[in-house]
Amino acid sequence: MKFSYRMLLVGALLMGTLLASGCATTGGGSAAVGPALSSQYGPNDSGNNNKVAAADAPKIDVVVPVFDPNLPQDSEQWEKQGIYPELRRAESNRFALKMKQALEDTNAFGAVRVVPTQNATGDLYVIGKILQSNGEDVKIGITVADIAGRQWLTKDFQYRAKSSFHNDIRNAGKDAYDPVFQKAAHYIVTKLNRRTSADLQQLQRIAELRFGSSLSEDTFASYLATRNGRVKLVA
Repeated sequence: MKFSYRMLLVGALLMGTLLASGCATTGGGSAAVGPALSSQYGPNDSGNNNKVAAADAPKIDVVVPVFDPNLPQDSEQWEKQGIYPELRRAESNRFALKMKQALEDTNAFGAVRVVPTQNATGDLYVIGKILQSNGEDVKIGITVADIAGRQWLTKDFQYRAKSSFHNDIRNAGKDAYDPVFQKAAHYIVTKLNRRTSADLQQLQRIAELRFGSSLSEDTFASYLATRNGRVKLVA
């Protein structure tokens, strides 16, 4: 299990501290997503190469940061664009949860978590931005990147809810915006299906080592090489 392996990494960290690690770190910064190296925290900071179907591949873990509410800097634009800032901020949390549920419903992934920022540890990151939401029309921008710093896709998804949706008793308990998240989730699965089993396994190993590097860069970062935002395993 991934959790137990991370516990082993923590144990290795403690042993490395006691035995004095002599590992040198590889240069370069970390990718845009994932945990930062331990040295980046300030003192006050709290082999199968054949392509396989998602059902046959390792189930990678997904992180869904809270959506960007996309509020204009100029507050005068809020009224002009029909944006209610408190509602939009609430939607940024709710939309992340809806994206999580849609991804889980595909049964193509492992754990799917909603987190406050992009710095959590995961294999894949689904980053959303609210482009439009007025009760009838919804449009979201989705960017998907993996822990190795590779961008899988950037695409907008939109949907118009029927005006009669909320008056139909059969829709009780349903969300008028569900289709846009389902559409996005299924599109992400099509990208997942193009990845090899070996590729997905490598993402899992990189995630484990980046997690370890966030605790002790000296102990774990020597197993990773970062160049131009891309992270690779060092043999």
